[in-house]
Amino acid sequence: MRIKGGKDYYDGGLAQGLDEDLVFVRARHSAAEIVGADLVGLRAPAERIGLKDVDLKVARKYSNGLGGHYDNEVRRHDCRYRFGTMCVWFAGKRYGGIRVVQSFYGSGKEDVVRLFWEEGKFREFLSSIEVRPRKPSYLGSEHYLDDKGLAEHFSGRGAEAEELWAIENGAAIAIWIDEYGQKGWKLNTDGLKELDFVRVIDTYAAFQELSMFVGGVMSRPGAPMVEITDDRVKAAKHGFDNWSFRKMPQG
Repeated sequence: MRIKGGKDYYDGGLAQGLDEDLVFVRARHSAAEIVGADLVGLRAPAERIGLKDVDLKVARKYSNGLGGHYDNEVRRHDCRYRFGTMCVWFAGKRYGGIRVVQSFYGSGKEDVVRLFWEEGKFREFLSSIEVRPRKPSYLGSEHYLDDKGLAEHFSGRGAEAEELWAIENGAAIAIWIDEYGQKGWKLNTDGLKELDFVRVIDTYAAFQELSMFVGGVMSRPGAPMVEITDDRVKAAKHGFDNWSFRKMPQG
């Protein structure tokens, strides 16, 4: 498989010399438009992450005035931690993660960004700053990550209907975006290197899975190929052309 456009960590897998007649057209993440969640058949990740201090002693130590409960942000004496969900669909599978941005009060230090794709390592980090996920509550886990929802976010591989949507709409890669007031998906772009996605799938395995998805799953007999079935997504184009996921003509 050859890749046209953009640049990502798994491009090193091109050295494997797979089918060069198969072409995957990929957009640059920075230039790609964001497709609204209501136009995409992939469930948006929860926006709120519910946390609380590990005990009353810690809550009193930091005197936050919130009863030791937090949504998406934890404040400490010298810094604050902001939390956000990450979600990637890659070759028909869903992967959930958490981004943490640590800012320092008035010190001039640059923000520290931590990207977690493993639930265990994220929980270890929470313990290091003396917080834990809230217990499951009436709020549920679909739009709010409590202790149960957090586990589902990291381990959930997506519903069959979502996988079928990705196949039918030629979405080999979908990256959830929630920044500067914009929310939605970027489809078939690079940008996984910046998300440290190599910790999830290494270079050669990622290229192999993508090649199999584009050249195997999406081109199996009877399966739709490049046609985007949702007219609203089709109209936006978002980096697709007539030869995305197809073999180039010979001669």
